[in-house]
Amino acid sequence: HVLDKTLENNPDLFSGCTKVFLDVGSNRGTHIRKLFEPQKYPGCPYRRVFDQAFGPAANRSLPSSLTGICAFGFEANPRWASTLGGIQQAYAQQGWRAHWFVPYAVSDSDQGNLIMWKNDPNGANSDWGFSRKQFSSSSDSVGKVSVPSLDFSEFIDEMHKKAPAGYRLMKMDIESSEFDVLPSLAQKQLLCESVLNTITIEWHDFFPFLKSDQALNRARAIKEHVLSPRVCELGRSTAFEEVDDESFLDDGKPLPPVKTAVFELANGKIHRESIDFAATNKG
Repeated sequence: HVLDKTLENNPDLFSGCTKVFLDVGSNRGTHIRKLFEPQKYPGCPYRRVFDQAFGPAANRSLPSSLTGICAFGFEANPRWASTLGGIQQAYAQQGWRAHWFVPYAVSDSDQGNLIMWKNDPNGANSDWGFSRKQFSSSSDSVGKVSVPSLDFSEFIDEMHKKAPAGYRLMKMDIESSEFDVLPSLAQKQLLCESVLNTITIEWHDFFPFLKSDQALNRARAIKEHVLSPRVCELGRSTAFEEVDDESFLDDGKPLPPVKTAVFELANGKIHRESIDFAATNKG
């Protein structure tokens, strides 16, 4: 299991994380970048959500050791693996805690590999239609890819057990896979305010994501159930808010410069200088 391996390699994954952002359907990582680098994304609609959950934008750029902010991203598309790895490395240099699971498709179990469809011809719009559902008429020519699955409820359960108390915000935009993932969270009593305070979500309970009356009826029944104030039997239920922020879709903003210390001998004294290596978030 990928989570077991991750925790084995990083047993302190959740340590000190009093403010957690879960980016489920991370694409090229722009929402996590909006969290830590809000000044680069003026007018972004999601800033209001971050401000309410984690406080003023200026404070979020401080090291995670001071703010308690940790971000975890989940992305199935292999196209973005190197991009997200680059962000993670650059952010670690800034003291910002961000960790991506890529390429992994969130699911209701670790059920082996899943087929994902590339629904956007030539990868247009940053492949925002990458999905378990084939809904584009051009999908046959665009292609599909097999990626491993990740039991998302297991991750949430581990986070709840090991992260300190605080505020937990989730953004979910997974192209109709919410109807595969959310039922297990409800069944395991993880849609509780004590586990997840708020989920912002883009629902996909319509054609062409769901093409049969049976699929549509199932999706709408799941939606009604998870939105019920009684879905959590142990206390207050997780709050849901419908939010879809596709601003800066193609991103490409420069990453923070990585500063590397260099020592040189001049006039008998050692001077410390820094050289900036600027990286760019390009796919």
